[in-house]
Amino acid sequence: MDLAAGKRASRLSIRLKLVLLIGTVITALMVVDVAWNVQIQRKQSAVEAHEKAEVLAEEMHAVWHFIDVNQDNVNRNDDGTFRSNKVKARLEA
Repeated sequence: MDLAAGKRASRLSIRLKLVLLIGTVITALMVVDVAWNVQIQRKQSAVEAHEKAEVLAEEMHAVWHFIDVNQDNVNRNDDGTFRSNKVKARLEA
């Protein structure tokens, strides 16, 4: 019976080692996948923020251009005399 118990223990030991190996490999792959996904999301967030900043810069440039073109019209009184107040663009959140 000692021989049979030894074979069972050996089989159990091999099975346990195999299960631990497979579990470790799966866990390592999951960790790598999570790290990769986090890196991809960070890159996408940076690209998205950069694109939004470019759009805002273009919009502000257009606003300043509009004000620059129309500044004399804005600074005239009803009778056509020049007013000294300046139009300022403001951003509010």
